[in-house]
Amino acid sequence: MSSAGRNIVVGNRSDSRAVAFPPAEDRYEALVEVSHSIASHPDLPGLFHDLLQRLRRTVHFDLLNLVLHDATTGLMRLNVLEATVPVTVPLSLALPVDDIPAGWVWQHQQPLLVRNLEEETRFAPAVRLYLESGLRTYYVLPLTTPKRRAGAISFASTMVDAFSESDLRLMQQAAEQVAVAVDNALTHESAVSYQQQLAVERDRLRMLLEINNALVTHLELQDLLSGISAAIRRAISSATWLPACALAAMLAANSVARRAESAIAWPVV
Repeated sequence: MSSAGRNIVVGNRSDSRAVAFPPAEDRYEALVEVSHSIASHPDLPGLFHDLLQRLRRTVHFDLLNLVLHDATTGLMRLNVLEATVPVTVPLSLALPVDDIPAGWVWQHQQPLLVRNLEEETRFAPAVRLYLESGLRTYYVLPLTTPKRRAGAISFASTMVDAFSESDLRLMQQAAEQVAVAVDNALTHESAVSYQQQLAVERDRLRMLLEINNALVTHLELQDLLSGISAAIRRAISSATWLPACALAAMLAANSVARRAESAIAWPVV
């Protein structure tokens, strides 16, 4: 279910105050601002920092964060946090899916609105941190594209029942755009990681080839050591020099041991 779907609401409105709806042109302008922010900031920390400033011109909230699902550990991991108030939420936060609102949203693919965190009985580890930071309203939306279910984006306020229906719609529409930006950023990170892995493998194979050539072409022990030393010097200039040098040292030790054994003059009986 997309983030534009129905909201799962926890808690009722605390009063009957009139809600001020921002004009339609203001909401449209805010979404254009989101598009500009995404275009200007390919990195997620920069994007969320800018989004906080831009969206607060139309919607009042105090915290914006990004929580991603870690497929390796199965945890929901805090990736970016931007706030206008002091918070005690650690940037290293990583919790099981059932212990954090973002996990529920990621799992069920539905937005979750908690009008008053003091009345929330689930997600105790996360809610405790939010309350310690003075947060009261918490709104979480899934970040999902046809390619992946990445995680969730959260808007929070220090006021109880802070968001109007108009605010919620605007946040949903913003989340749909942010989902694409997050997906693109994660795809780029995967591509960079793959390129780095290829570079490591390339340097490893190059080292193997150079040492093999040294073993074949240098019969004298001193020449062999000189050849291996030259290969190590070239490896040090590489970004992957440490594993390459470790491999070179191991091969060199084995080769020297074999050469030393073959150089022993056994007495003739």
